Amino acid sequence: MLSMTGFAQKNITIVTNNNKIDLSISLKSVNNRFFESQCRLPAILSSFEIDITRFLKKKLIRGQVYCFVLADSAQFKTSLVPSLDIIKQYINLAENLKETFGLDKLSVNTLLTLPNVFSTGEKDITNEEKVIFFEKLEFIVDDLIKDRIREGNNLKEDLVKRYDKLKDIMAIIEPEAIKAHQEQLAKIEAIKLVTGSLAEEHNLLMAQLDKLDLNEEITRFTSHLNHFKNILESKEDSKGKELDFVLQEISREINTIGAKTNSYLISNNVVFAKVELEKAKEQIQNIV
Repeated sequence: MLSMTGFAQKNITIVTNNNKIDLSISLKSVNNRFFESQCRLPAILSSFEIDITRFLKKKLIRGQVYCFVLADSAQFKTSLVPSLDIIKQYINLAENLKETFGLDKLSVNTLLTLPNVFSTGEKDITNEEKVIFFEKLEFIVDDLIKDRIREGNNLKEDLVKRYDKLKDIMAIIEPEAIKAHQEQLAKIEAIKLVTGSLAEEHNLLMAQLDKLDLNEEITRFTSHLNHFKNILESKEDSKGKELDFVLQEISREINTIGAKTNSYLISNNVVFAKVELEKAKEQIQNIV
């Protein structure tokens, strides 16, 4: 079982014949109904965003995923290049000032201290470097999945407890429902013996007997509960949506049981079942 919550972080180095790039990559995922991602990348890697999103969706399936890549921007810069147009402007300005005010010429040492005299460009990421980046990213995603599995196992353990408690609750409700139905049937038979006809009270008791018959609801509840357990034990990577659907069906049956019964014991255990179902619902929201 996979949780949608996880975290992984690693420093990587991309080494090629022409270059060396150091990056810090962190991945964080939280629960979400669908898959969504948010990437924060250095400018030079911004073109990777669509490919990163596709890669993460394929590996992680569901959840809100945050991908942060940090890098020293200096390692993406090319060598210093003189900005000739700006230098010419400085020299022309210096000549004008000299003629107007009799100042000295602009020296090279002074020129080097002026802003924007040199510029740097950004290196292009090669296909080789891109391939290595995604190879390294896959290792980090695998670490995130391991974290999701660890958290998912904790969720599964808790949901198995909810299953066991719901099963125990139904083990109390079912015999009590049979008992209440039999008691109502005995009353009807007694009235038939006394009156010998279908009196008004007899008709009322018959209507109550139909209401007290919880067999269908109990059968469906048990069937859905077993299905719930089977999903927990299945090998499917994505099971959160299916578990949520089955849980809704279980809730529908327990609500119907609560509405139909006039037994205090059954009503009390319906409340206990609703508490367990609510706990299970909270956990399922975080399952892939």
